[in-house]
Amino acid sequence: MTELVDDAGYTTLLGAFGPGLLERTGSRPAARQVDGSAARTRVLHPRELRAIPNNAILQQLGWFANTLYGMGAAASRQPEAFTQLRAHSRRFRRALDFADNALAHSDIEVLRAVVSTLDPGMWLDRALHASDDAHRDALLGVAATLDRMGGPASLQTMFRRALADDLALRTTWPDRARMSHRETLLHALRLALIQRIWLAATLIPVFAARPGVTAEGLHQAVIGLELGTVLRQLATIFPEHGDESTELDYAEAPAPRATRAYAREHAEVFTPMSRMYDCIREISAAVTHEVGAFG
Repeated sequence: MTELVDDAGYTTLLGAFGPGLLERTGSRPAARQVDGSAARTRVLHPRELRAIPNNAILQQLGWFANTLYGMGAAASRQPEAFTQLRAHSRRFRRALDFADNALAHSDIEVLRAVVSTLDPGMWLDRALHASDDAHRDALLGVAATLDRMGGPASLQTMFRRALADDLALRTTWPDRARMSHRETLLHALRLALIQRIWLAATLIPVFAARPGVTAEGLHQAVIGLELGTVLRQLATIFPEHGDESTELDYAEAPAPRATRAYAREHAEVFTPMSRMYDCIREISAAVTHEVGAFG
């Protein structure tokens, strides 16, 4: 497990958009403070996450790494003994209860879908087969943002390790528990919504950098599902309604001012993004109920 925790791909997996899937619980932030400073948005190491949010993120990603990683390698060392103990030892079966419950809510294909979503190559492949220019440009925009954020190579390496361990466990424990179709569908629907939000973000109009706000930073925050902060910033940068003071009569020629309202962008981009994010949070709550625990 130490090998996994220190894996750069595992850190990328936890910090990519996992914290954005969760509602805040309790009075403490999900991430631990580092060197006395405020908690960072990007997770640089799993130790920065508190235990409960760390486990809750794994539950939301459909892969209980904290319980399952390494089990396949361990069981495959002595597969006959593992099978006999499961069949004849009540104590051993009880020791596997945690793993059995974790397997009932884990699916390596869900993890594969998450890793693929974070891979710029997947978005480029989709762009290659896009049927119209606008959709192609949106796919290329998401791919470019993910590429600048880095991490796909380490993610793929981490996934291959997880897949190899899962395959070893399947061979040794063929009748193990599996994720229900209903829970799998929840993960699929939520990933589809996440991808729709990322595509919608490519329609955000170009704007000049503001103090603490750049277009690149905004798009990376969308990838991280920091939609609460993003939507507040968008509302400030792109006001839905124009400045009413420009309609007043000052008895002199008006000075040139930027008075454009962005009602269309709010209706067609920002509001749909907000609604999809609300659905994502609702699905996260449903996944928590399926699992029966938070963290």
